[in-house]
Amino acid sequence: MLYIVILGVIAAIIGVSCGVQLQKRHFQQEIDDAKATSAKMIAEAQADAKEKSAKILADGKHQTLDYKESIEEELDGYQTDNVSRQNRIEQRQTGLKQTEDRLDQLHQRLASETHQVNEKKDAIKALRQTADDLSRKRVETLQQRGDMTLDQAKHEILDQLRVALDREKDVELKYQDDEAQVNAPKLAKMMADDAIQRGPVDMPREHIEHAVQINDGNTKQKLIGKDAQNIRYIESLTGTDLVFDPEDAHLLHVVTQDPLRREVAKKVITNLVVTKQINPESIERQVETAQTDLMNELRRTGEKVVGSLHIGWMHPDLLKIIGRLKYRTSYGQNVLNHSVEVADIAWMLASELGLNVKIAKRAGLLHDIGKAIDREVDGTHVELGVKIAEAYNEDPQVINSIASHHGDVEVTTPIAHLV
Repeated sequence: MLYIVILGVIAAIIGVSCGVQLQKRHFQQEIDDAKATSAKMIAEAQADAKEKSAKILADGKHQTLDYKESIEEELDGYQTDNVSRQNRIEQRQTGLKQTEDRLDQLHQRLASETHQVNEKKDAIKALRQTADDLSRKRVETLQQRGDMTLDQAKHEILDQLRVALDREKDVELKYQDDEAQVNAPKLAKMMADDAIQRGPVDMPREHIEHAVQINDGNTKQKLIGKDAQNIRYIESLTGTDLVFDPEDAHLLHVVTQDPLRREVAKKVITNLVVTKQINPESIERQVETAQTDLMNELRRTGEKVVGSLHIGWMHPDLLKIIGRLKYRTSYGQNVLNHSVEVADIAWMLASELGLNVKIAKRAGLLHDIGKAIDREVDGTHVELGVKIAEAYNEDPQVINSIASHHGDVEVTTPIAHLV
């Protein structure tokens, strides 16, 4: 009996031992499987992280290149603008010196001509006295001949004088015509120089700031949002790229070639930073507000320019298009300022030539109007400008000035020559 019990205990011990071994092997297998799964997950995570890192670096590099190109373009604009402004200053200084010299010459000519006029007055007075004496003698001679009365003698002399005066008039008119043809280029240059000297002064460049400063770190994080959702949403609504400066973590650059989109994005970011209410709903609201404010600003700018030039009524939509030129540069120069300068010079020349001053102003102001939309619509700025002017029923002289100011079509009006 004891033997059987001992065998049973031994069997139980062996069974337990075998069970433990089997359980141990099972646990070890699970551990090995877990390690393999973990290693696989780590490898996949590393590969995914590497892929995402490469994508982020590529996106960052692309945005950095875009920003670099934008800044380089802006710097080129600065350089061109500075050179252009310096050239204009030198030209005006030269023009002022030439004007002073010309005034001195005019004073000398005036003094000389005044002296000559006085001498001619004396000579004319003497000639008139001589003519009176000769006429009296001729009348007396004709009367003494006995074949003419006093009235007949006077009529005879008057007829002879009329013939002589007609001949002198023809000679004088030909002389004046020849003189006008010879002096026309000089007179035109003097008129142009005078108009340029009286024209508007250089205006500083505006709206060239491409970045917004965000000094508060918490606000910056809220603006970025979880997984950069907020800042990407702003980009999608405004059509811009937003890039933080690598050397200044609080400076957010707005990267785009469209100046109006840049203005909207800057206003949105500035308002969000001020209110600190940053979520998709507030972003949408700020974008809508900024776009509305910008449209109103464009209209006010157009109204101000048209009012200052006194050129009459313009369609409200055309006023907005004029306002867009405030945010457009060309060869380093603000297009709106340039257009106002051309309008000022055109009306001064038109006034000197006896042309329609108001039409000259409108032609000068609108000659580059196509540049307001040439980045959004296909076509040259000349073609687009003609379409805009025709759509708003501008005067044919204005339309020809726009169409011909780069020599694309023939100039058909005097005002187009001025523009």
